[in-house]
Amino acid sequence: MALLSGCNADAPAPKASLVSPAITQSAPRAYAGLPAEAIDTLALIKRGGPFPYRK
Repeated sequence: MALLSGCNADAPAPKASLVSPAITQSAPRAYAGLPAEAIDTLALIKRGGPFPYRK
């Protein structure tokens, strides 16, 4: 007979959490490890373009 921890039919189901995880890093610090091309792309996105490619 195998014992399964946490498999109790009488136990209530865990409740879903609707809370978003907190942001733990500011954007400039998060960008520090990115290559220059990625930082340029993020700047283009923030400005809304123009983008070098259609998609």
